Amino acid sequence: MRQTETILMIAGEKSADMLMAPLAQQLKTTDPSCRIIGIGGQHLKGCVDEFLLDITHTSAIGIQGMLQQWSTLRRFYRILKQSVSETHIDRVILADFQHQNIRIAKILAQKAIPIISFITPNFWIWGSQKQAQKVIDISDKIIAIFEQEYQFYKQLCDKVMYCGHPLADILPPKANIESIHKQGPLIALFPGSRQQEIQFYLSAMLDAIPKLRADNAHYRFVLVLSDPYFSHQIQKRVTQKGVQVEIHEGKSPEILANADCVICASGTVTLEAIFYETPMVVLAALSKVSYWVAKYILRIKLPYVSLPNILAGKEVVKELVQAEISADRIAHEVRQCLSDDQKAIKLTAAHQLSQHLFKEPFVYQNIVELLMSESS
Repeated sequence: MRQTETILMIAGEKSADMLMAPLAQQLKTTDPSCRIIGIGGQHLKGCVDEFLLDITHTSAIGIQGMLQQWSTLRRFYRILKQSVSETHIDRVILADFQHQNIRIAKILAQKAIPIISFITPNFWIWGSQKQAQKVIDISDKIIAIFEQEYQFYKQLCDKVMYCGHPLADILPPKANIESIHKQGPLIALFPGSRQQEIQFYLSAMLDAIPKLRADNAHYRFVLVLSDPYFSHQIQKRVTQKGVQVEIHEGKSPEILANADCVICASGTVTLEAIFYETPMVVLAALSKVSYWVAKYILRIKLPYVSLPNILAGKEVVKELVQAEISADRIAHEVRQCLSDDQKAIKLTAAHQLSQHLFKEPFVYQNIVELLMSESS
């Protein structure tokens, strides 16, 4: 990597922002002279030389969600075009912007700016070679973070590299996390990082609390905010429901490592829970329109929807999908997670997946070293 290189890093999702920030830090550690410009979220903002826009709140599920965020996306494209026009950018690292990466690539192509795709869209999960080819066509290099993702793209091109999953570099080991004193089981609620996820899951999660508390008055419920952006909305809903639940901003590793069961939206938090080998119930839903399009037009058929189950190729965690999501079903599955027989089975499966998924050390260092060796 030559001196005075300028890199633009774009993270389209909250989880991508979390995973992109340490990559920016490693780039600066390895080459302090490089200049990094960021478009993403608060994690990336704290690691770059110049931050242009927080775009992570535009992340959405399905067609309707994407349309609802269009005004913010218009601002993003205006700023991107201006930055590309006024600044010499040597290359772009683009992370997890599934519905926008092709349009972004067209803008960058006007200046022949190379693209490194980091955290690719879910096409490898769907087995869609046609859609994956679009990622290949816009990318000079693809950084896979899952072994299955790497194998999928390796069959299609020679642009892909794999160094392991970076969560292993970010999360503190369970042994280093202080235990939380508990009189009874700790149930952690993670309603998601997108507006639609909170809309789909929060009420059912909160309605499950009194049902579970009726079983054991000592249950402790903790709701973790992924972003202070949603704080007022969530606090208002909790007040309306009249349930007793602690609300924490951040502290995800501490809560996940100490929880007896996690109720969460499908996403990166499921992998964090696997890292700490914590049993979970995963919720996954789309709007009716998006679900109909995915099922009948795109013909996406998957045996599982959560990353732990997809990666393991079997049920490691319980999934509740679409109409299955209800307070009664959530309470039932949490009870199953906490039962001695089921808990032992789930813990064994989570341990096996965790050992396989997070076996590579120094992931960010190895990624940067490979990028540097190929650019020199």
